[in-house]
Amino acid sequence: MFRLTISFLALAALMGCVSSGDRTPMDREEVVSRAVELGIAYLRQGDTLRAKENMLKALEFDPKSAEAHASLALVFQQEQESALAEDHFRKAISFDSKYSAARNNFGAFLFAEGRAVEAVQQLEAAVADQFYGNRAQAFENLGVAKLSLGDRAGAGQAFDRALSLNPRQNRSLIEQGLLHFDASEFELARQLDERLNQFNNWSARRLLLCGLVASHFSQAARAEDCQTALEQRYPTSDEAARLASQARKAR
Repeated sequence: MFRLTISFLALAALMGCVSSGDRTPMDREEVVSRAVELGIAYLRQGDTLRAKENMLKALEFDPKSAEAHASLALVFQQEQESALAEDHFRKAISFDSKYSAARNNFGAFLFAEGRAVEAVQQLEAAVADQFYGNRAQAFENLGVAKLSLGDRAGAGQAFDRALSLNPRQNRSLIEQGLLHFDASEFELARQLDERLNQFNNWSARRLLLCGLVASHFSQAARAEDCQTALEQRYPTSDEAARLASQARKAR
């Protein structure tokens, strides 16, 4: 909270010292950047009202700030204001078509809205940027979107690219492991399952992979543990149903 207060005072001081007639492009850029930074800090705390206030302040100084529009879109997405979120994502991209972070976040938003085809379009634009700092996550998002469309080959390629950029991309390891298992590439699935043991992530998909691999390699105790955890944590999930069916076949 102390750092947040300092940032707010610095922003207020900067805005007070620069009159409308004296502002230079550099002054405006700094004010916008500080306002967006503070807004994001509030968003991370769950304070969407103050987040919006700061994003709107940034847009007062620069109505064409792609960063401010993209950040405001995240605030509206958090508030489940889908139409407003989409509007600001589109404005961000219209003002900066090479803003890969906005395209990645917009792609994730579209996927959450059940619009996977449109999500793929945005995510493919994001991963095409070889200098995008979060490119591994964008490839992972692309893989998930393609998988939902039944494009297993395309999904596998995207997960491979994500892992080449960041070997610790957890979701990519899980989904690639499941793709290998379904392709009867059991040893590759087992290798990825073992790599996942270093992470404390026991999602439904992770537990499914764990149970499938353990069952195939006759690790009865581990298979039972994974199935029990899956049924307890995600009893109505498709993953729990699949693993239970697999267990019945193995008996």
